[in-house]
Amino acid sequence: MLDFKDLNVKAPERNFTGTKIPMRKVIYKQIIVHDFKIEPSRYPEKSADGNRLCLQFKMDDKMHIVFSGSGVLMETVKLIDKTKLPVRTTIKEEFGRLQFT
Repeated sequence: MLDFKDLNVKAPERNFTGTKIPMRKVIYKQIIVHDFKIEPSRYPEKSADGNRLCLQFKMDDKMHIVFSGSGVLMETVKLIDKTKLPVRTTIKEEFGRLQFT
């Protein structure tokens, strides 16, 4: 019988750490974005295209994760060069849309 280590299975490198918090606690507060990913949403009817943004960030010296179906946020993070992370920003709501400032 094989040992697990003989399978050469490695853990995914992109494990996000931090406390999951609702977006309403993040809006208008300064955060430091450390990583992000766009993945299929558990609630596709609430998202722009069936996907959601998973954002890992630091706020008040603690790591957090927030999820969003905002099309504007997802389209914006796609433009970010991940080699430039971490980056400081604020998420604001304007005319019913979330956006980075």
